[in-house]
Order: sequence, then structure tokens, then C-alpha cells
Amino acid sequence: MKKLTRLFLILLGISVFLQPFQASAHSGSIGYSEITIKENVIDYDLYLLADLVGGLLGMDENQDGYMTEDEVNNSKESIEKLVKNNLQITSSGEAPEVTVNKVEQAERWNYSMFYIDLDFSFSKPVTEYTIQYNIFFDGVDMNHQNFMTVKQDGTTSEHVITANNNVIRGLAGGNGEEPAETETEASPAVNQETETASKEAGEKGTEEEQEEKEEDKEEAISTSSGDQGNNESGSTSFIDYLVLGMTHIWGGIDHLLFIVGLLLMRGSAKDYVKILTAFTVGHSLTLGLAAMKILIIPGSIIEPLIALSIVYVAIENIWAKKRGDSSFKGRWIVVLLFGLIHGFGFAGFLAGKLDGAFVLPLLSFNLGVEIGQIAVLAVLFPIIYYMRKLRYQTQIMYSASALVSLFGLYWLIERLI
Repeated sequence: MKKLTRLFLILLGISVFLQPFQASAHSGSIGYSEITIKENVIDYDLYLLADLVGGLLGMDENQDGYMTEDEVNNSKESIEKLVKNNLQITSSGEAPEVTVNKVEQAERWNYSMFYIDLDFSFSKPVTEYTIQYNIFFDGVDMNHQNFMTVKQDGTTSEHVITANNNVIRGLAGGNGEEPAETETEASPAVNQETETASKEAGEKGTEEEQEEKEEDKEEAISTSSGDQGNNESGSTSFIDYLVLGMTHIWGGIDHLLFIVGLLLMRGSAKDYVKILTAFTVGHSLTLGLAAMKILIIPGSIIEPLIALSIVYVAIENIWAKKRGDSSFKGRWIVVLLFGLIHGFGFAGFLAGKLDGAFVLPLLSFNLGVEIGQIAVLAVLFPIIYYMRKLRYQTQIMYSASALVSLFGLYWLIERLI
């Protein structure tokens, strides 16, 4: 009993020490951009996570954990400034007049978000355009991803914007990206003040003054984009969604811990592949339902259930009566059911984004998740195999499972409060 108490205290101490790590179960925030090009206007509907924006701008003035309507209204100017300073669009090198039509809170699938409706107006029809997205890439959240849809003349292109791929170039009325030689075009100003100053310098100043202004403008853009530079992103392909699936499983700490909990039970490599495949099949079904907008469950329900699944598999490891290969009999059914739950956690950012062309991205994303899981298995299996030869293998398994359950229990309480 004393040993068990000592072990619990040690694990609790580790849990408290790693609390900052625990608090972020998913890696990187999610945003959406829905862009429509109409004549000389680019209509931009932007969705950003409300909690991230609210925390960044200190919108919760009374620190009660909620953003009231008054607090949102008082912060609209700050939200507009955040977007204008970090979202630049040009057409054939021309900077637009930016109009913010609406800023409001909105529910999008499983997320509470801010919806910002903007118009980028140009003096003549848009023929070629450059979109540079720098929101949160100044050190706030370098793992932020924005899922961007660009519609023009009946065609649609999908892009995944990251800190390393934050520039989109295209031809209005064309098919595909702009040729590489257009990369030398001038970048847009970071904000309206910089652009206005640059125009005044062009009218009144000498060539030297103009060059100085251009250097200042380029330096400001580099700073705003988190020193990422103009990293171009092409239309999202099969490989992009494949990589996205792999990085999503690796970046989701709660999903990884669920897998670790599964692997702690003694079994063969075949057993492990079987249960991981059951997990993939489960989340593939719910991910497909969400992508087709057939069934979407709020994150307030799904996130605690994901944490509960981690607690369950960890406790099952400890209390299972049988050890060895036989302990895996029937476990794939439980894993399949939990896979359905985890699938809704995966689905949040893809739900409704793929329109009718969802089959290929869905398959490639799921394949990426499966490859990511197999990679985790490839790394952990030699460690687990070595642990089986140790004298205290049972105690080690108990301890590791207890630690996993503590993480899951922490997330469960955190997501219920």
C-alpha cells in the first residue's frame, strides 16, 4: 500500500509539473477563409477561434471566463486592426481599399469563432492576385492553420495556410497558380498607414526617399509574417491532405496518448496493427459523415468523450484479468467505437470545407492518419518489446498506464468545467 501511495504521489507530481503541456491537447489553432472574386472586388469571409482572439486582445475585461456582447463590441476595432495589419491582398501590384462589413461571434461546426466579413476593392477588375496571410504567425501561434477556399469564375481551389506556406498567387479566370516569374512583384503594405505614407513619398519625395520607403515596407512585412518570408502555397493536393493527416495525429497529444494507452497492453505487432486499423476505420466513418454535413456533434460533447476514452483504455490495462495476446480479444470493438468519437474531433476543421469533391481529400487524410499511427507504432514497439524483458515489466506497465490515465482525467475535468 505504501508503494502504491508513493507511486501515485510521484505520478501526480509529474502531472502537475507537465500541466502546461497537458493544457494544450491539440497542436495549433484552426481558421477558415472563404474568398470570392467578383469583378474588381475580393469578398473575404474570415473565421478565427474566439478564445484565441479574445485572449490575444484581452477582451474578457472582467476575467470571468466569458466574452459578453459588450466586451465583443468594445473590441471590434482591435479585431479589425488585427486582421488589416496581418492580411494583405494585391491585384496586379495594386493595393486595395479595405472595408470591414461585419464583426460578430459565430458558431462554425464544433468551434466558437469570430466571423469577419471584408471587402477588398480595386480600381479595375482583378486579373491576377496575391494573398498574404500572416494572422497569428508573429509568434502568437506558429502552428495555426487556415483552410482557405478561393472561388472565381465558377472554379474553386482549396489551400491549407501555415506559417511556412502563407502566400497564395492566382489568375482570375485562369486555372491554377500564377507563373513563377511573378514572384518578383511588390508585396502589399502591412497596413493602411504604411501604404498611405508610401504613396505620399511617391508623389513628393525623391527616388532615394522612395527607395527608403520600399525598404521600410519590406522590413515591416517581414516582421509581420514572423520572418517567414513569402512562402507560397499551391492548391491543396492528395499529398497535402496525406501530410495533414500525419501531422494531425502527431500534433494531437490526446490522440497520441490514446494510442500509447492501447500499446501498453501486451500484444504482438499484428495485434497492434489490428486495433490501430479499427481506430482508423472508426474515425473515417464519422469524418466522412461530417465532411458530407450529415452528422456533426458539438465539441463540448466530443472533447470530454475523447478524454474519457484515454482514461478508459489506461484503466483497462491495469484491471484486465488476463495478460498476453489473449487480452486483445474483442478489444478492437471498443477501439472501433472510440474511433468513431475521435473522428468527430478530427472532423472539425474539414467539416463542410470539401463541398462535393470530398472523396479524394478524405481518403488521403485518413491514409495520412493511418501512416502516422503506424509510425508511432514503429517507434514505440521496440521500446515496449524491451520493457517486456525487464524484471518489473508489470509494475512499469501499471505506472505508465496510471500516468496516461492522469493526463486523460485532467483533460476530462478541464473540458467539463
